[in-house]
This record gives sequence, C-alpha cells and structure tokens, in this order.
Amino acid sequence: MRQERKYWYIRDNRLNDLSLSEMIFSVFQKRRPQIGKGDVALIYSNGHFKRYGFVLEIPEKNLEKTEEQTEEKIEYKYRIGEFHLIEEPNDLDGFAYSLPKVNKYYDNPDRHFKRDFGAISEFEFNVILHHDYYVSRTAFGKITNSLHPAHQEAFIKYLAQEYPEDLLSNYRNYSKLFKLLKEYIDYHIIDQTKMLIELDSILERGLSVQSQVGFMDPSDNSLKIFVIKKQVERIQQAAKTLEGTSLDTIAMGINEMSWIEESKDRRFNDKILPIMF
Repeated sequence: MRQERKYWYIRDNRLNDLSLSEMIFSVFQKRRPQIGKGDVALIYSNGHFKRYGFVLEIPEKNLEKTEEQTEEKIEYKYRIGEFHLIEEPNDLDGFAYSLPKVNKYYDNPDRHFKRDFGAISEFEFNVILHHDYYVSRTAFGKITNSLHPAHQEAFIKYLAQEYPEDLLSNYRNYSKLFKLLKEYIDYHIIDQTKMLIELDSILERGLSVQSQVGFMDPSDNSLKIFVIKKQVERIQQAAKTLEGTSLDTIAMGINEMSWIEESKDRRFNDKILPIMF
C-alpha cells in the first residue's frame, strides 16, 4: 500500500481565479501517473506559485489498456481541492537559484516547468511555501551572471588557480564563493571605477572619463568598448534585486546565517556552477 506522500507541481492557468475551491485536473497518456490520493499539488500559473492543495480523488483502477487494445492516450482525472494561498513574492524567477530542479536555465526557469505536471521534492515545496531562499547561491548566481563574459571568464580562471577545490567539488560552499566573488568585484571592477572617477575630478576638464573608459575584446573586430561604469551599474542593479543596498550588505546577511546556508549546500549536487556563459 502506498504510504509516502508525494509532491507535484501542476501547471494550470485556471487557478488565476482564486475563488475556485476545487478543480479537475486531466492527464492524457497511456500509463497511469504516479499521482496518489493525499499528495500535495503545487499550482504553477503564469510564472507564479499562487497556491497549493491536495489530491482528493484519483482515477478508478484498471483504466489502462494494453497496446493491443488501443494506441490512444487515456484521460486520467484528478480532483484537487483544500487550497491554501502562498504569500507573495511567489514568482518562479525569484526561486530560480533556490530549487535543485532548476539546474540550467536560470534566466528562464519556466523551461524547467514546461510540462503539465511534474514531481518536485518536499524540500523544494517548503522552499516555495516558506520563501526559504538559498541566499548565498542566489546572490552568487545573479551577480556572476550580471558580469560581462570577460569578467566571468577571468573570475573562473581565478578560482581554478587559487581555489580549485571549490571549483571542482559538486557540493559547494556558496557563502565562501560569494565572498570570493565580492573580493574579485571590489578589486577588479569597483576599485578601478573609483580610480577613473578620481582621475576625472583631477583633470577637471569635464571629460567624463568614468563614462567612456572601458575594455575591448581583442577577438571582436568591431572594437566595441565595454564601459567599466556600465558594468558597475549592472552589478548594482543585480544587488538591488536581492533587496540589498550593496554587496557589503548582502555579504553581511549571508555571514549572519552561514550555518543555515551551509545546510542547503548539501541539497545541491552542482556539476557546474550556476553561471550562464
């Protein structure tokens, strides 16, 4: 007899109408889904997890037919109800770096939830229900992915040379990785920008050096200049999305809850860092 409760996401835009107390969810396929009575159904609608409910009724047994009898798909109907609201923010984008299920398309995590339904873990369900964000991994991923590819590459090379164990391990300490990322940004981007601003004030000629000086990709024949000031603005914008006023503020918050963050490190078996090159 089936004992363990399972957790599922169900993609259904009908539940934008929060007045619905129950719904019938249909699955069309040859074999019976593993969804059982009493399972938790997390409703995913238009990029948001708005509420969750329970499977109250499952299809009758023996609906399946042999391949000799039919090649057509069978409709399996599930009655879902006893809904509970999930407080905002409940958007998938915000959870992208906190769910093991999202392991590639961090800029478009919806691609990991494109099926009509799918299994999720109890851990992932609780992350969404309680807004238990993986702060260090989210900060590391969002800010690293805001960097210019040249800086991404330089940072990875820096890790490979100085901290290869942190780069190669499947179970990563993202609190430490964020600290190393912050050190790289402070020294290689922020400090250089401050120097340019100071140089501009020394020249006192209104040259706006900080808004013009940058770097070029020697492999790019267009000779396009990637302005350093704009890079800093992108980093600052990424920091704002994390509700932090600065990288220092984010680092302080991560440090204060490091023991909680470290417990989440073991939940993620990252074969590669959450960086989109």
